[in-house]
Amino acid sequence: MTSRPGPKLGILVLLTYGLVIFFTVLAAAAYFYSRSEIQSGDQADPNPMRRMMVGAVWVPIYTQATYYEPAMVEQKEITTGTVKFRTKEPAGSVLAFYEAALTESGFFPLRTGNAGGTIQAVRRGGRISVTVSVTTSSQNTTGEIHTLNHRDPNDSKQNPAR
Repeated sequence: MTSRPGPKLGILVLLTYGLVIFFTVLAAAAYFYSRSEIQSGDQADPNPMRRMMVGAVWVPIYTQATYYEPAMVEQKEITTGTVKFRTKEPAGSVLAFYEAALTESGFFPLRTGNAGGTIQAVRRGGRISVTVSVTTSSQNTTGEIHTLNHRDPNDSKQNPAR
């Protein structure tokens, strides 16, 4: 006479498989939730030569421009940065580039002016801002990028804003 395992063993097997499936789904959900904080243009950018650090904020660069006079000031939780640039391209093209590139990087830009003007862009509830001012002359287009990063003092990450 052979003995069959009782119903208690079957319940234990089902419970074990159920817990394994539950924690697998939970781990996958936690991973995708943590990745949702990363905006396009952040660490996942395949070409880091398309961005530069201005103050404590990663900013897209206009490849046809020459950048000069970078500056940065840190005061407690606030870091500001500035860099100037010059290009032969028309101001409208530069403004259009920065409007599109900042949008792709997760910012919310507001543009004023066409042949010269300003783009103000924010993200993370205004804690990070980028302002691009562009002017044009008969010889070239000049501009300046200002950034502000207001870190949360309770934030354990001291990484620059991406």
